Amino acid sequence: MQQDTRVSPGKSEPYLFSGFLKCADCGDSLIRRTAKYKDKTYAYYMCSTNKLGIGCTSHRIREEDIYKAAFLLYTLIAIMLLI
Repeated sequence: MQQDTRVSPGKSEPYLFSGFLKCADCGDSLIRRTAKYKDKTYAYYMCSTNKLGIGCTSHRIREEDIYKAAFLLYTLIAIMLLI
């Protein structure tokens, strides 16, 4: 699998999930976006074809939820290896 390792403007390293996340509907890459609300910045991933307005439906997943799911998966794998 080839990973997209482009970085955001002003950043020197890619985000942890860069190039790994794919849209379940169309299979295209998910891209990271941020939004500010009440002095707090929230990060989420959205389908890149929807962002361009050329196809997929509008759906997003919060970066916080992706971290939680990745940690849960890592924990389950670690437990299975100990059994």
